[in-house]
Amino acid sequence: MELIYRIRQNQNCGMDTKDAVNAAVDSCIADGIMKDFLLRHKAEVMNVCITEFDEKVFIEGIREEGREEGREEGLRALIYSLRDFLPDFESVYKAIIKNAEYSSLSREDVRKYY
Repeated sequence: MELIYRIRQNQNCGMDTKDAVNAAVDSCIADGIMKDFLLRHKAEVMNVCITEFDEKVFIEGIREEGREEGREEGLRALIYSLRDFLPDFESVYKAIIKNAEYSSLSREDVRKYY
């Protein structure tokens, strides 16, 4: 667990994954944490950790894309519904930007789905 904690700390300081893992492994060895194991299996540990952390970054990226697509679909549905109840584009736009989720949208963004 200490190794993972150190990797995350290094990443929070701006290191890329490979450097963060390498520095964490080296610091654990220097501090006597799993020293014998890490000295014997450093390359394998680094490979597994780099793969694990890169997968998490990839998965989070996929999730964010999904959230963005969901927001876009929600906006499209909201605009479509509001068109039936509001008299013109300006009224629809004002209603859309009152929603915190869409408050920063430009008129052009809304017009795209209007």
